[in-house]
Amino acid sequence: MNRRPGSSIPIGILVILVLVGCTVTQQQTAYYNAGTAVAISAANKGDSKTAETEFLVALGRARQRLGEKEVAEALVNLGQFYRLQHRYPEAIPRFKEALPIADRIYGPEDERTAEVLGALAASYLAGNELNDARPLIERLRPIAPKLTGSERESVEILFKARELYLSADSKGCIHATHYLGVLYDKGRGVAVDDKQAAY
Repeated sequence: MNRRPGSSIPIGILVILVLVGCTVTQQQTAYYNAGTAVAISAANKGDSKTAETEFLVALGRARQRLGEKEVAEALVNLGQFYRLQHRYPEAIPRFKEALPIADRIYGPEDERTAEVLGALAASYLAGNELNDARPLIERLRPIAPKLTGSERESVEILFKARELYLSADSKGCIHATHYLGVLYDKGRGVAVDDKQAAY
């Protein structure tokens, strides 16, 4: 058999490129995870500026170098950060962008999709945007039986908020639904200060 020298080089280069590609993806995933961990730690310590910066960097990294799953996760993390800062106008677009990704990746009745639906609905409730919260809460109905623990309790709180909304249009109803939005956070184990709960 006659072989030309160097005839196997393209295959060798291809193998190296594939290995380098895997390594780069693994490195980007490690950077993304580390940045997210730093953001969460900073948020827990009350360093909002660092937390926001790191959440934004993680989102940018996910958009540029990782897949839809990481993009959705980064959007939810950033949205949760804004929501817990009572920055609902900034939280809502993040959840709205994450929702169709979660629907596509996990399916409309998956628990991870329910998390995005619940966070978006709670943000609308806390921001007194009751009409926008209602269809999201309805979407949670078929998912609720599959949920357990604090997720199930949180969704039940959203159902109660919807019932209050449908029963009255008074200012008291708005305050009650806001309060139920806050209870949603408490049900998920999120620390909520007393001033927010007493709104």
